[in-house]
Amino acid sequence: PATSTLEVAIYQALKFEFDPPRAMVLCLLQLVLTGAVFAVLALFPDPEQDRGARQGDSFRPDAKTLVSRMADGAVLLLFLLFVGAPLLALAVSGLKADLLRLLGDPIFLKALQTSVSMALAAALLAVLLATLVLRGGQALRVRHPFVASLYRLPEFTLLIPPLALGAGWFLLLLDAGIAENSAMVVVVSINAVMALPFVFGVLGPELKTHEIRTKRLADSLDLHGIDRLLIVDWPALKTPLMTAFSFAAALSLGDLGAVALFGSDDFITLPSLLYGKLGSYRATDAAGLALILAVLCLILMLPVLRSDRSEEEA
Repeated sequence: PATSTLEVAIYQALKFEFDPPRAMVLCLLQLVLTGAVFAVLALFPDPEQDRGARQGDSFRPDAKTLVSRMADGAVLLLFLLFVGAPLLALAVSGLKADLLRLLGDPIFLKALQTSVSMALAAALLAVLLATLVLRGGQALRVRHPFVASLYRLPEFTLLIPPLALGAGWFLLLLDAGIAENSAMVVVVSINAVMALPFVFGVLGPELKTHEIRTKRLADSLDLHGIDRLLIVDWPALKTPLMTAFSFAAALSLGDLGAVALFGSDDFITLPSLLYGKLGSYRATDAAGLALILAVLCLILMLPVLRSDRSEEEA
């Protein structure tokens, strides 16, 4: 209680104290704070626009100097230590757990099935929504510039913490009496929406470039719908689509925000099971579950790494 965050306070207000007004006030406060951060970031210049304004000049004119190389190397080394040290500790601690017993636990198998199915569904939904919104924005950009600008709205979902969005849906569904029956659908939808900004970041530039290169040719050959998808779009966009799908699936697989509100004995995911092990002071089992979760996220990224390697060889 002495060390907490707004998201934890929201969770406590709903799950332990059941004080919806206090939870909503905390959600609004968090939205204001995140909005303020975005407003400050918007004051800084866009690196991509600055890059384009240089008209082919080097974006890092100092990159070849010895001092710059040493500084860049030091930053990369610090980042490697910051990321690698906890991963190494996780691997060492996780291997000490009884992994065979954890893998054979019926509760783990149930949580694994729920997590994987939800991650794949959320990733598919996120990629589909992002593709439709980006395509719609490109189609409307010429005729309706203002309407086309609305396609960037999903990027602002970064302003909304998953727990705050889940809290709103939790209260709405609780009043309707269907909170438990709709848990999986709501969590999948929230995870898909939370992954949209990252999917936009991967697919946006690729779709824009692809549309410029292939639109006239596809129109001249009268390729539309499924035919265009299979013949023109998929061969060129399969790598960014798979990358976006993998990122979204990994984000959904490890998310605990919405699941923390809707989770129950019948609705368990790997993060909620991991949280339960930590809460019951079973640190060894928790480390084993964390290692398994990390390996699953790595497996989700393997198709992306394989696609990148195939493109380099081609």
